[in-house]
Amino acid sequence: MTKMEKILLIIIFTTFMLSSNTTTRLNDIAHAATSSNNIRIVYPNSSIQKAINEATEGDTILVKSGTYREYPIIVNKTLTIIGENMEDTIIDGEGLTTVIFLINASNVVLENFTLQNAHPTWGAALRVYRTDNVKVRRVNVKNSFYGVELVTATLTKITGCISKSNIFGVYVRDRSRNNTFIANVIESNKHGIQIADVESQFNLFYYNNFINNTDNDFFSFASNYYLDNGYPSGGNFWDKLTYKDLKHGVNQNEEGPDGLHDEGYQDDKYPLINPIRIVYIQAADETFEIYTSSNSTLLSNNFNAENQTLTLTLNGTLRTFGALRLTIPKKLLSCSNLDEWRVSSNIENLLILEDRDFTYIFCVYKHDHPPVIIRVIGRYAIPEFTNILSLLLTLTILLQLLTLVKSSRKRM
Repeated sequence: MTKMEKILLIIIFTTFMLSSNTTTRLNDIAHAATSSNNIRIVYPNSSIQKAINEATEGDTILVKSGTYREYPIIVNKTLTIIGENMEDTIIDGEGLTTVIFLINASNVVLENFTLQNAHPTWGAALRVYRTDNVKVRRVNVKNSFYGVELVTATLTKITGCISKSNIFGVYVRDRSRNNTFIANVIESNKHGIQIADVESQFNLFYYNNFINNTDNDFFSFASNYYLDNGYPSGGNFWDKLTYKDLKHGVNQNEEGPDGLHDEGYQDDKYPLINPIRIVYIQAADETFEIYTSSNSTLLSNNFNAENQTLTLTLNGTLRTFGALRLTIPKKLLSCSNLDEWRVSSNIENLLILEDRDFTYIFCVYKHDHPPVIIRVIGRYAIPEFTNILSLLLTLTILLQLLTLVKSSRKRM
């Protein structure tokens, strides 16, 4: 065997192993059929804490739907913990515990749970404690003293969560810094969000919906915090604001609406006119988040990478005007310049803006014949080939190269 043949065989073997490992991993996570060294499954009437204790760093724990009455659950190692779905994977503190879910390890991921009924006068549904780089997605915290409590936490990211019917929806304290809250619902709490000390700084809040909170939506003892993500990204939705959107631009002094209030609210310079909602798009083995802000009801969505098209179906009251503001990741769908975008529907107003990572599309339309179908057409879309298909394609090419090398040797 020549040196070239040996090199090709090594590349082929490595590619095959990567492809097999990726396929197995994705299949295990998607179907949760059996436990492995990397994935542990928890069923109702078994213990989440036991699975955590037995897991090793980097493991994934999948929790099946059901109501679990065990508390506190303490995560003291780097794990990914995923419930089957947010609505039906419930951990109930029964009004007794000081904390339902306590995370005190770095790089933990928590998704798809309802955490409810911590102690009503001091209990926390979720506490992130003296750690960093924790990611919490699609978690509903309710009926507790603290919904989400950050204690000396840094680089925590809370996305797509609901904090409802708590005394404090979100409570940030004890030098908790550089944390980000995106597209959460803060609803029907006595206090929406509070930053409790001057040293808890540089925390960022945007695309959150503040709805029907009793006292203050937001209160801070700190001076360094951010209630918007700048322009054209925008800030939060506050149900207390009266609709006023005639202008756009960094200084909100250019003619034409942009889906943002013309005047700020509290320290939010660019409040959203309409509530925010996340649309999750699966493409090329990734999950992308598109943020929609609209007074219409979103019925369905579809992304077609081959046609570079995002289609949204919306409903509203007949003969009223609807407004839609989209935040689209450029990695998913993009154009070389703003003039290349096409938005197909009966559009009354259209404004397209961008920054480094996102394109922002705002349009106004009439509910003449509900539902309204809006197609957003770009020029470039993320490739349809998944990582697995790319690896298999590479493997095929390498096998062909090896065949050619062997054939050339025979002719020599």
